[in-house]
Amino acid sequence: MHLQDRHRIRILSERSAVNYVVFDLLYLRGKSAMADSLWNRRAMLRQMLSTLRVPGVALTEHVPGSGCELYRAVIALGLEGVMAKRLDSPYLPGKRSRAWIKVKPAAAQANDGGNGNYGFGMAQT
Repeated sequence: MHLQDRHRIRILSERSAVNYVVFDLLYLRGKSAMADSLWNRRAMLRQMLSTLRVPGVALTEHVPGSGCELYRAVIALGLEGVMAKRLDSPYLPGKRSRAWIKVKPAAAQANDGGNGNYGFGMAQT
């Protein structure tokens, strides 16, 4: 649904609450942040969101070192899986990388997830 009329947006937002969950920052003040580490990009995003204080916008939280626990909780909730991302990784548009690993039930292994320098993300609204 593409809306531009502020009055219609306000009416519809009162009927159905919408949350916007953000997890990465690619540009800041017109400059690319893609070469920065995920850790630094998220710190910049956290700072920006705390300054703006926009209602309905939430930043995913990383869960370092607890990937197996998070994975079990996500699967128990019937969700698709988790993304494991190296905290030192740059953003590589259009490229697959071993720095970001999607872990789904069929692809999961008994001892996989959360060890090393990966952060698992889960939205907290």
